[in-house]
Amino acid sequence: MIGVICAMAIEAQSFIERLTDCREEKILNISFWEGKLEEKSVVVTVSGVGKVSAGIATALMIEHYRPSLIINSGIAGGFDLNTRLLDVVLGEQIAYYDFDISFDGAFLFGQVPDAPLWFSGDEKALAIASKVQLPNPIHRGRIITADCFQTDRKAVENALAKLQVETVQAIDMESAAIAQVAYRFQTPCLIIRSISDILGQEDQAEHYYNWITQACENALKISLFVIANYH
Repeated sequence: MIGVICAMAIEAQSFIERLTDCREEKILNISFWEGKLEEKSVVVTVSGVGKVSAGIATALMIEHYRPSLIINSGIAGGFDLNTRLLDVVLGEQIAYYDFDISFDGAFLFGQVPDAPLWFSGDEKALAIASKVQLPNPIHRGRIITADCFQTDRKAVENALAKLQVETVQAIDMESAAIAQVAYRFQTPCLIIRSISDILGQEDQAEHYYNWITQACENALKISLFVIANYH
């Protein structure tokens, strides 16, 4: 079985509509839709926005459904100037940029105890996803996560300096939490994020609302291809 986690209903709607033999199960008031997609057993959930919501949904999905792969499909803000609206970022490395217990030098900025600084996407799933052909480029890159809709490039630049990287391709509010739970429970995961807005760009919020639907569809197309070809 393959699990699909989306933060928002708009990101999950097309998955749920495509499920055959679909049945809904509620676990602790979180809905999980189980059925067939691309001739594979798939379970889909809407986690809710933010790291805690994403972590709860991921842990419940792993405990109850034991997926062989978790796909996080949705949208994100772009940061790298080479990443444009509707491009797709595959999370090769994923980290927090608002987690900090580096005060005594025992941990790096962004690092959670008993975990790497950068969580890695599943290489087999990344390779499959990279084969998809879309009108917009697909990037394998870095994604960072915090509990905020970020609009301040300077704040992110300061965080990147502490993370000791020059740039990242995307910024969101769930990926690192999903990757952390998947790492903890040794479950492969793939983060697929289509760019709905560019951080700090004029009319960023307007772009978000204008492009969110198409961005969701781009992430969906890659997710479906991975589901069909992941063995």
